[in-house]
Amino acid sequence: MKRRKYRWIMLGGVLLILFLTAVTVLRHGNMETVTKYMEQAEKEQGFIDGQQEIIEDYLDSKKEKDSEYYFISAFMDFLQADYQTAEKKLQKASVNLEQCANEFVRSHTYLLLNEILENQNKTEGLCENAALALKYIGGAHDYRNNTDLCWRAVAPLRESSQNILQGARLLEKYAAETDGLKKETVIKLYGNIGQLYSLTGSYSSALYYYWRGMDELNSGVFINDSCSYQAKFWAMIGDIAYVLEQYPLAIENYNRALEAADTCGNSRETAFLNSLSLINKSASYLELGEFSAAEEALKELDKFLPELDVHEKDDIEILRYNQEALILICTGKSEEAEEKLIKAETLIKTDTEEYSLNKNVYLEYTRACLYKSRKQYDKAIPLYLDIEAVSREQGLDFEKSVYYNMAEIYKEQKELDEYIRYHELYTNVLKTKNLSLSEEYIEYSQELYEYNLLKKKEYRRDFFFFIVTLAAASVFSFIIIALIKWRQKSWTDQLTGLHNRMYLQEYMKKNSKRMINRPLSVIMADIDFFKQYNDYYGHLQGDQGIKSVAGALKASVRKDDLTVRYGGEELLVVLPGSSPDGTRQAAERIQKNIQKLCIPHFRSAVSDRLTVSMGIYTAQYRGEDISVFIEYADKALYQAKAEGRNCYRQYQEC
Repeated sequence: MKRRKYRWIMLGGVLLILFLTAVTVLRHGNMETVTKYMEQAEKEQGFIDGQQEIIEDYLDSKKEKDSEYYFISAFMDFLQADYQTAEKKLQKASVNLEQCANEFVRSHTYLLLNEILENQNKTEGLCENAALALKYIGGAHDYRNNTDLCWRAVAPLRESSQNILQGARLLEKYAAETDGLKKETVIKLYGNIGQLYSLTGSYSSALYYYWRGMDELNSGVFINDSCSYQAKFWAMIGDIAYVLEQYPLAIENYNRALEAADTCGNSRETAFLNSLSLINKSASYLELGEFSAAEEALKELDKFLPELDVHEKDDIEILRYNQEALILICTGKSEEAEEKLIKAETLIKTDTEEYSLNKNVYLEYTRACLYKSRKQYDKAIPLYLDIEAVSREQGLDFEKSVYYNMAEIYKEQKELDEYIRYHELYTNVLKTKNLSLSEEYIEYSQELYEYNLLKKKEYRRDFFFFIVTLAAASVFSFIIIALIKWRQKSWTDQLTGLHNRMYLQEYMKKNSKRMINRPLSVIMADIDFFKQYNDYYGHLQGDQGIKSVAGALKASVRKDDLTVRYGGEELLVVLPGSSPDGTRQAAERIQKNIQKLCIPHFRSAVSDRLTVSMGIYTAQYRGEDISVFIEYADKALYQAKAEGRNCYRQYQEC
């Protein structure tokens, strides 16, 4: 009887503990519940249904003020716009963040800190915080594939070109080094990286990532809504063509975007994407003076507008009215243009959510053009000046159009000095963009990417057959030994895909007999001020720069010429049978193709783009060591550097 009595007492005690625990959980919540509420509050921009009281009770119940405690408290301050208090608490939360077990807290601490700094117009520490935010997001199983979080991590860096480039490099590193990323995540990241590079005018880098995204989509792996991603990539490539003033090419790519989106069926997302493509397609036709085609493109919007939500529809209608006004101005219908512009200006006053940025600047530009068409120059000039200032500050690329219109106004008013001033400004913008304004630029970027892709596929194919052959010929232990030896005797530089110095010696052993008594040329190329490039842009972009130059080098010489990464930023070309004139022509092609890359280098003393200096040596080959030719080419390279760089010099024997 006593045993049965004790059992009932013990059972009652357990039930009491469970009851008290349940009451405590219901009253205070637990961290899992708190995390769920914070995730909801993040989406809804605030707590609902008494969630805040439960979280406050949870904080009161915590005995230790650890990273978790400070983060939750800061999160609540952030939602109440108490940014200074939230910032101090997040600084405390970051102290022992590595020891925090909660993935939401770890992945959001630095992300939230940057958003708080941004709200206070503080810029110090943004890049470092973004890097740490991505580090913890990548380490969080539940969040590493959340591309919205990755974008939020770098979004505060968009205030300057240097920070935007840093943001692009951080996402590059994240996509390349983070374990457990889904294919769809990588594709989205490539799109984001391309967008960031586009914002800085690094169009070759942007195109490279858009082509990579397209290649991933065509790799055979199933991706949800792959047609939607294809449409986005084609539209973004179209946008670059438009910026580079290649309007027929832009129209072609917008049509591809529309075709890809059509295969997805009707949805709100594809309807908005199609609407933007049609607006930009119309703008391209307008630039070409094809006004009827520009109008027809806008008429196609009617079938997509019903699919949009109210805020998206407002944005598209504003852009549509603005575009229609520009067409009417160009066709001399000033009164009708005024009506369209007033409709757009009325809509923008109640536009609370922006899906398309800088619409107010576009409307002001159209208003200035309307005043100019009516010869109301006293109203047009101040507007153009305001637009030019905003454009320079935000990188909106209105300067060329503004300078052109201002020059025309002063020419009409016969104010010669002002006309000359604005015409020179317009000409200088054209000169600055001269390297980019060519269809070859886009085609070359695509060819360069496809070349790198083919090299990668060729490498993989050769490696596969190598393994199969070894497997068929030997046992497992022999394969391991052979692989180690193969690795040691690899002929290819892993970064650039060019041959390495080890292969150069092997190449000369195999080919020296057939080269004897024939001309042999060597070009030694060195990237100008590469240390400054590396220091300013970072090692990741430095590697990308070397890869791009190497690709241009390879594409500039003959199939049988040998291209070698000689060391660091030094690249070497061996041209058997090439005459001095032929070698000079090869050097000129190399310079031209590197210019087409338009890789920014704002720390160079010779150009705002990445350039190379080259040394050339040509002589009859008598069987001597190739190092003799390299030595003379290096002397010519030294001369090119001494004479200003961004040039080539040919060694002349005394």
